[in-house]
Amino acid sequence: MKNEFLLRLKNVWLLPILFLFFMAMSTTGKAQTVTIFTDQDDYLPGESVIITGSGWIPGDQVQLSITHIGDYIPDHSHSPWTLTADVNGNLYDEWPVGDMELGTTMWLKAQSLLYPLMKADKVFTDGNAVSGNGTMTASPAFVCGGGYGLTYTFSFNGGSGNKWNVGSALTIEVPLDYCWIHRHFLKT
Repeated sequence: MKNEFLLRLKNVWLLPILFLFFMAMSTTGKAQTVTIFTDQDDYLPGESVIITGSGWIPGDQVQLSITHIGDYIPDHSHSPWTLTADVNGNLYDEWPVGDMELGTTMWLKAQSLLYPLMKADKVFTDGNAVSGNGTMTASPAFVCGGGYGLTYTFSFNGGSGNKWNVGSALTIEVPLDYCWIHRHFLKT
C-alpha cells in the first residue's frame, strides 16, 4: 500500500515536470522557425523597405535593428525599434530609406525580447547598381559637335531587375570635329 501511494505521488509530480519540459521544447522549436524578410534586396533613397516576419509568438515584443556592414560605413547609425507580433505571429513594418544610405549594405536583425533564442536576420542594400549592367540608348542617334541648342536624351534600362541610382547622369561632350553616330564617335 505504501509503495502504491509513492507511485501515485511520483506520477502526480511527473505530469507538471513533463508539461514544463514540453513547453520549453516548443519555445526552443520556435527559435528555429521565425523569419524576417524585406520585399526587395536593393532600394533607392526615397523608397520604403517593407519588412515582414512570421513564426513569432503572438503578442511577443520583437526588437528590430539596422546596422551598416560592408566596405562603406556612413557616419550615422539607426536606433532599434520594437514591433508586436500579431495574433498569427506575423510582423509588418515599413522603414524609409534616406539619402545617406546610398551605396550601403545593411543588416536587419529581429530578436524576441521574451525569448532571446528567437531571432532572424536579413541583409539588403541601397542603390548598388552594378556598373555596366543594362543598356543605354541615345536620341537623336546622329549628332555633330559645334551645334547650338541640341538636346541629348539618354535612357537607362537597368537590366536584370537592377536600378540605376537616383540622380544618375551622363554627360557626353561631342568635340567640334566629331559626330556621335549610333553609339560611336567618328572624326569628321
